Amino acid sequence: IGHIGGDDFFVGAKNIDFIDFYKKVFNVIKKFNHDVISLYDKEDRERGFIVSKDREGNIKEFKFLSVSGAIVQIPGGEINSNFLDEYIALAKKNAKQKENYIESLCILTSKVKEEVWTL
Repeated sequence: IGHIGGDDFFVGAKNIDFIDFYKKVFNVIKKFNHDVISLYDKEDRERGFIVSKDREGNIKEFKFLSVSGAIVQIPGGEINSNFLDEYIALAKKNAKQKENYIESLCILTSKVKEEVWTL
C-alpha cells in the first residue's frame, strides 16, 4: 500500500484471484459511499448535494464525498512505467464516472482491454 499524493492511494497485489480482489475493492467502495452519507445533515441528504463556496469564493453545488477504485491487471512480464501510469489514470477517470465507482482494465502485451464484471 502506498500514498501517491493528494487523496490517491495505491495497493498492489500479487498471486490473488481477480474476482476475489475485485469483490474486496467493490465492498470497500460500497461501504464507504454508503456510510459517508451519514456525515451530511438531513437537508443536504434530502437535496442530494451540498451548497458551499468553491476555491474562488463562489457559491456552488457539490456532490457528496465518494471513493472510487481503479484495478489495472498486468498478467505477467514487465511494463513501461509511463505506459502503466497512463492506464491507471484512465481507469481512475473512468471509475469516477461509473455508477458503481469501479473500473477494471487488463493490460495485455501493450494493449488494454476493458473487463466488464458485475456482482
